[in-house]
Order: sequence, then structure tokens, then C-alpha cells
Amino acid sequence: MLDLIHLLKTDNPLDQDFDYLSSLKNIDLYKQDVQVVQIIFHATLTPSQRVRDLYSLTGQLHTIFTTAVHQATLSTYFVIETASGATAILFMAPRQRKDKLSTIPPYFRSLTQIQAAYTDLYFGVSDIQPARQLQTANQEASFSIKVAKLFNPQKKLILFHDVALWSMINNAQQSTSTKLIPMRLKDILQNPELFKTLRVFFQNNESVKNTSRILYTHPNTIRYRLKEIMLKTGLDYRKTDDKFYLYVAVITKMLNQ
Repeated sequence: MLDLIHLLKTDNPLDQDFDYLSSLKNIDLYKQDVQVVQIIFHATLTPSQRVRDLYSLTGQLHTIFTTAVHQATLSTYFVIETASGATAILFMAPRQRKDKLSTIPPYFRSLTQIQAAYTDLYFGVSDIQPARQLQTANQEASFSIKVAKLFNPQKKLILFHDVALWSMINNAQQSTSTKLIPMRLKDILQNPELFKTLRVFFQNNESVKNTSRILYTHPNTIRYRLKEIMLKTGLDYRKTDDKFYLYVAVITKMLNQ
């Protein structure tokens, strides 16, 4: 598995880097497309608990993906045990590669049925990438796990496709001296009530009704708080450009928590 771990980490793999693994599967892996799934334990386990849950987890993964290979949904796969869970590397069968934007394959739905004895699980799923970009897929899966932990959605797949904007904003914040968040938003971000209202509002596709239901607050109270944010910042949540600044501020604060 050392060859596979190397491929997960290198950004410039060579054909020969795939040769040994290809010989194991009798497939030219560097000509395939690949997707990475990371599964992380929700809680810190004792050594004995970890051994039992890891054994159970990898066994269930092998069952799911072996079935997918037999159904010609995958061409092959690898499962690597980690200190906190497992990483699955899935090489796409030809018919699956033709439609990279298709609905979630059946084997992904099976993942959410995995049971662990001592803890819940986080699932992070990369986009489908050429095999030579395996490192990129691994990074995407890792970022998806980070978002999963923020929202605490145990037994729910977090697809990188759905949080790619978060990744772009996170990278921009780290690689540029230009601040994406106006200073006038500082007080709002530090106000627990207003920040939580704004966060839940965006998480629920800007539905005042759903935001009020989740926060156990009257819809008029939510509207009042949104208006208060507008008055304090000059940013109107109903306008596209202003909404972008508010959304970026929420994402950035959550990623930095």
C-alpha cells in the first residue's frame, strides 16, 4: 500500500508509479478516472474499540465495493485503513465515467448504511478526476470531511461538488492579502445571535420560514435580525452582490472555527 499512499500525496505521478498497482489489478490504472471517499470516526475511540470498528468498517466497505465491481459500476478499488477510519480509492468503470455528473451511484447510498459499534461516521467524497490527479481527489475528500465536521451530519455523504465554492473561498483567503470580508461585517460575525441567524438562513436556502423553525423563533424575529444586519453593515441580503459578501463571511468564519 506504500505505492498507493505515495500516489495520494504526490502532485506529479509518473506512469511507473501506477505500474505495480496496475499489475495487482491487471488494469492500466493511470488510464482510469478515480474518486476518493474518506470515512472518519466521529469520536475518539479506545484502542480496542478502534480495532473493532475499523475491522467492521473495512469489511463493510469491501462488501459494498466488491458488489459494485461485479455489477460493472467500478472497475476496481482499494481500501486503506487510517488512524481515524479509512480511505477508499475507486476506479471508475467505463460506463460510469461517461456521465461524471450523474446521480449518486448505488454504492454511495450503501455507504450511509454502514454501522459502527462505538461511534458515528463522517463521509467525504471527491469529484471524479483523472487517475493522475489522485492527489487532487484526495484533497477534495479531505475538505469535504472538514465541512462534514462543521455541520455534524453523521452518516451523510458530503460531496465536494456541493462545497466546491467553500474550498475556493478558503483557498482565496489563504493565498491573497486581499480580504474578502468587509470590516463592517466584523461586529456581525462576533454577535452569536446574528451570526447564527445568518448561518442558518443560508444553510436553508434563504428560507425565513425554515430558519425560524430551526431556531424556534417567529419568522418576524428572523426578518428583524436580517434587517438589523442590513442596517449595521449596509449589506442587503436580498441583493446578489451584498449576499455574496455575507455568505463568504459566514463560510470563512465557520472554516476558521
